[in-house]
Amino acid sequence: MRPGPATAEPTMAETNFLKSYPSHLARLQATLPKDAALEAAVGGDFITVGKLERALLRSLGLAGGHFLVDVGCGSGRLALQLASLPDLHYLGTDVVPGMLDYARKMSGRHDWTFACTDGGSIPCESASADFVYFFQSSRISPMRMRTATWARRGAC
Repeated sequence: MRPGPATAEPTMAETNFLKSYPSHLARLQATLPKDAALEAAVGGDFITVGKLERALLRSLGLAGGHFLVDVGCGSGRLALQLASLPDLHYLGTDVVPGMLDYARKMSGRHDWTFACTDGGSIPCESASADFVYFFQSSRISPMRMRTATWARRGAC
């Protein structure tokens, strides 16, 4: 994969989530066991929501052989549910390295890529993805409109 196009530096207003999201995870880790904290960080019902996400993508035609970019993959709720699809090419991105590590472990797919980003870019070649998925990131990222524009243009 070739890195995507360079982007302008995010403004301070756009980068607050770069501090708040890791802080949110740290608060959860202070009160919950490690796995529970990582699963709670992306919202409740980790397994159920992941299965619903998988069903949605499958109903839209996602199949083995496709390339899916999961923007804001978090701790791998969707990756875990997609791991059984043979020949699926996957790129999961997030701003929290610990969550990416957990997602990588949970998926068990050594052929998949998990990349830590600044939240302002998607590290893949233009027009290379069959699906660009962003569920949580569209809700928490102040750059959601920029991300939606990239997906609509086929930037990834």
